[in-house]
Amino acid sequence: MRELKSAGEIRSEIARIVRKEISAKGKVDTTEVGFAQRHPAPDRNGCNWYISHFRNAGDHLEEVGSALASVKKRWNLAE
Repeated sequence: MRELKSAGEIRSEIARIVRKEISAKGKVDTTEVGFAQRHPAPDRNGCNWYISHFRNAGDHLEEVGSALASVKKRWNLAE
């Protein structure tokens, strides 16, 4: 069962994980995380949100993907 979190909490956690993973590789993080938006219906894995956009993420797709996967497994967007 996923915990319910606000859009801001989801955004902050994804940004935190991305920064941590990029820093661990000795790189500079310039990635900007967009807002958590509600899916009309949960996806096939039961997640009810997506991130509207990422900026400056081209060099960090692996880190962004990892952060998204981690948070989507744990949290859903609260009403």
